[in-house]
Amino acid sequence: MDLVKWRKYGFTIYFGFVAIFYAILIFHIEPFATYSSLFGLIGNLMCFPIFWCGIQAHKGELKKPWKCFTVAAFIYLIAETIYAYLSNIVGEEPVSPSICDIFYFINTCVCYVGLYYYLKLTQKTDLRSISFDMLISMFAAAGILYNFIMLPIISESELSDPLMIISQLYNPVFDFALLIGLLMLYFGADDTKFFTPSNLLMAVAFLICFTLDLLELLAILYKININLIPDPLWSFYYMFLAFASLYPNSETDNKYFKSNYNLSTALGYVRILMPYIFTFLILFLVGFEYNLLHTLYIWAILLVLMLSLRQIFVLIGNKKLMMRIRRNELKLNMQYSELQKLNQQIMHDAEVDFLTQLYNRRRVDKSFEKLKPQEGMEQYLGIMLIDVDFFKHINDTFGHPIGDKVLKKVADSIRSVVREHDIAGRFGGDEFIVLLPDANIAVTEMITKDLVNAIHRNSELRIYGVTLSIGCTSCRTTFEDYNVKSMLKQADEALYKAKENGRNQYVVG
Repeated sequence: MDLVKWRKYGFTIYFGFVAIFYAILIFHIEPFATYSSLFGLIGNLMCFPIFWCGIQAHKGELKKPWKCFTVAAFIYLIAETIYAYLSNIVGEEPVSPSICDIFYFINTCVCYVGLYYYLKLTQKTDLRSISFDMLISMFAAAGILYNFIMLPIISESELSDPLMIISQLYNPVFDFALLIGLLMLYFGADDTKFFTPSNLLMAVAFLICFTLDLLELLAILYKININLIPDPLWSFYYMFLAFASLYPNSETDNKYFKSNYNLSTALGYVRILMPYIFTFLILFLVGFEYNLLHTLYIWAILLVLMLSLRQIFVLIGNKKLMMRIRRNELKLNMQYSELQKLNQQIMHDAEVDFLTQLYNRRRVDKSFEKLKPQEGMEQYLGIMLIDVDFFKHINDTFGHPIGDKVLKKVADSIRSVVREHDIAGRFGGDEFIVLLPDANIAVTEMITKDLVNAIHRNSELRIYGVTLSIGCTSCRTTFEDYNVKSMLKQADEALYKAKENGRNQYVVG
């Protein structure tokens, strides 16, 4: 599944859809109320194929949050459909509390189940370490929300019905819950883990919903007519959640923010400053509301400011120290990785022939020891000793570079016929050896024939008249009678017979 195409075309189509909506708004195409409802429903429907694609991209339990958000989007679509039907078909716009509010409430609950799973499965930072800063921000935000939104709603004389008051208070409470979710998302991960595409898109979704709800409430409270301007933006909430699902954890490596050090650092400082910004906002709002110009109040503000600045400097110092530690840790990890690569290269060079890239004699000797049967067990071990016929003549006639080329081609041919677990090595100048674990004489002879045929088929080797003499054998061994010298002698005698018989052949010993 090509997630890149889904992201690219999904963003393009959806923002094109929103642009068409605003074009209709600008040119006053009537009846616009019907268009508004229809566009809202289409916008909500567009998120479902993207959610489906996002769910398929995740594995196991990581599908849970996106499934919950999909269900929440479906419940929201039902509520919007009912609202559009009552408003445009029946001609009676629902008045709170209505059946739509029930679906909105259920949708909210399901949405927070999805948020719970998302935080549980993706945010690995311990929330206790940052809970106090988050608590300050939440407490200050709750004070602003209560005094400037909830109290005016409660004090409205026409809202005497408790159910009506509850339905009106639902949105600010829901917004506050959204704010908590956003703060948990923001404070619940360190700088490098928060700034991932998935987290950022989810944060944007929360901010859009929070802003639109707040805008609508303020418009109702202060009798501001905003008409249909924000209507197409309501579908942004679930659409951005859907786009967030298109970034599985394996892809959210936030390369952009790792490379853009200044931006990541600046946004990290915002998190440090946020609780203090909220605190001073409350203090200034209190001073503005009650006209507190008394010197003691101003003195108290300045004192809180100095204490806050001291704490901010401590936090920034700690942050810089942590970043320095991380950079040193990263540097050490890189050095350790380079050291591992160097060690692997040394091990490779110590056991692999540099010319043919087959094992050298040292590694072959070690392999003999590893292939020794365990006590009480017996096994076959096939051995092939291979010699390039008249190799000195090839060197003298065509030169050493051609001789090296011949040895490489012979090594390639050996690699092409041996099995995956067989051990092939260069035993000397023009002599090769192959160890064939669990190969009886029939298997050993079959592989030997394959090698002879591979040499004959190689057009480059035919140019230089390359042939092989091979001595092969298979020994049935136990722990007690496992004798490397005896087995090598048996294969060597077979090789000697092959040479004595005129070369370009194999002999089974």
